[in-house]
Amino acid sequence: MRLVAPDLPLAPVPDTLQGQLPWLAGPDEPHPRDPATIGGSDGNEQARQLVGAMARGMMEVLQHRRSPSQLEQWMDDQSHLLLLAWSRQHDWSGAQLASVHACRVATRAVEGSVQLRQAGRVFAVLLRLEHAYGRWLVTVFDVISPPAVGSAVA
Repeated sequence: MRLVAPDLPLAPVPDTLQGQLPWLAGPDEPHPRDPATIGGSDGNEQARQLVGAMARGMMEVLQHRRSPSQLEQWMDDQSHLLLLAWSRQHDWSGAQLASVHACRVATRAVEGSVQLRQAGRVFAVLLRLEHAYGRWLVTVFDVISPPAVGSAVA
């Protein structure tokens, strides 16, 4: 069962998400704001920054540099369990974020894709973040992996 936030006005979100997303530590990095402000000419850039920040935190979990419990409150249960599974079934050492693409798809929703490169292989990570109860939450997370080396591709 998936809980859906009521469509009520949200309290103002602080100028930065530092307190909510602690891995947003770059001093030169602008921070996404209240979902109502993600739009206009720089809306997709703000969405990209939000998806990129979450992807960096998730990458740290995959590489065992961050405890999975630190992201638990920012992910729904299914997405968090999938992140844990991916961190156990694949060695992510040396993987790097190659690109981040995102856009606002609704007033309180952002979708994005992240390209990860590792040892000549490319993985696609798909994310959907929804804003509810004063915070962004990953509601969709999936990893598309390339075929294993030497396997036939139809």
